[in-house]
Amino acid sequence: MGTAAPGYCLKSALKKNPRLLPTLDREHADKICRAPSTAVIAATTDTSGIVGITISGTTGTNTTGNAIIAIDGLVSCVFDGAMTGGDYVQISSSTAGNCHDTGSGTYPTSGWQVIGRVTSTNASTGTFTLKMGGGSPADGSGGLSGMTASQVPIAASATTVTSSEPLAGAGAAITIGPASGVTTLDVAEFTGTGGQIANSGTLLSSLAGLGTSNTWTASQTFGNIELNTTITGVAAATNVSIEAGLGTASSGGAVGGLFEKGSDNSDTVSATIAGYHISRCGMLTAATPNAAALEGVCQSVAGYLKGSAVANVGDVVCGTTTAFTVTDCATTPGTNIVGIANATSNPIGVIYAGTALVKLDGALTAIGDNVCMGTTTAGLAHDSSSTTTACTLGTSIGVIIADSGTATQSAGAGTGSTAMSTTLVLVQLHIGQ
Repeated sequence: MGTAAPGYCLKSALKKNPRLLPTLDREHADKICRAPSTAVIAATTDTSGIVGITISGTTGTNTTGNAIIAIDGLVSCVFDGAMTGGDYVQISSSTAGNCHDTGSGTYPTSGWQVIGRVTSTNASTGTFTLKMGGGSPADGSGGLSGMTASQVPIAASATTVTSSEPLAGAGAAITIGPASGVTTLDVAEFTGTGGQIANSGTLLSSLAGLGTSNTWTASQTFGNIELNTTITGVAAATNVSIEAGLGTASSGGAVGGLFEKGSDNSDTVSATIAGYHISRCGMLTAATPNAAALEGVCQSVAGYLKGSAVANVGDVVCGTTTAFTVTDCATTPGTNIVGIANATSNPIGVIYAGTALVKLDGALTAIGDNVCMGTTTAGLAHDSSSTTTACTLGTSIGVIIADSGTATQSAGAGTGSTAMSTTLVLVQLHIGQ
């Protein structure tokens, strides 16, 4: 007999011994032929119907005996070219029985049947390991049922994704993507200690049965959300922003607002207590913090427009006769101080409570001094050089609490970091007192 090269169908030899599965070259993609039922190496013209990869059996010219075919797990396969770890693997269209790297970690929506995913990066052809089981849930060759892998592909046509049995794995994350058209993800049966749901595809509008800890790496859209205690950033240095609406211009109407409150309580018993609402900045929690360490800045900010002049970030600004418009306070200060400017051009955020960087008309005398509206330069505050003498009624700005380090505070409509100096100090505000 001739050599049983990859792709050579051994049906003619098997008809002489129909009770036996054929012996195949190991590490090749195999399919089942009809009449009689036999396993053969996949042809380059095959696009589907692959059963698995041969992992045991005599190689070469022998066509008797049994071949053991892997259908899941980590398996070696002969690749027809280079591969990159994480890419999806399809059957080869150039070399019969070989595996082929699709060149992408995104689940392919057309072409040849998906076998699995590459587990390593290699620059040339050869026999390498792949993780089988990457078939699309749409064609029944893969899906969510019982998987423990970190990637769950979703067919583009799917609108609801559910689990038919527990998806177990200690701490294993589940990544949904690409999820074009998916609107509902039911993960009530997904289990795993510390398991997380991560979405990198199309936004999901409904989530059912989320666990106690879930990480979202991209913008998400939800309806009502019920939370268990805490929203945190994904890393120690992650900044988190909660914003109502979409932050974009409205076509002639109002955009979304944010109503933040503790829980109401309609009970009538004596022990009734309504829910608290506490807004707290980050604190230095070490028993003995570094002397150069800074407490987190706390601010309440309102939006205004620039009037005749706002010369510096940190200027003291006063109201004008135009609605929502401020300008640097005059050197003969009145008592209509609005707050501290966080920008010099529109939009100007005016910090009216909390802590803020304040521009002085000269170097500070000492931390702890009272700061009043200055009398030499419009918009600049003045260190009173005293911790006990009060400012003239209505001209108080606050108390100096720091003069070195870099503080992150509001800046225009966003945030920014600014280095302090002896003339740009951090002040606990007592506006107008």
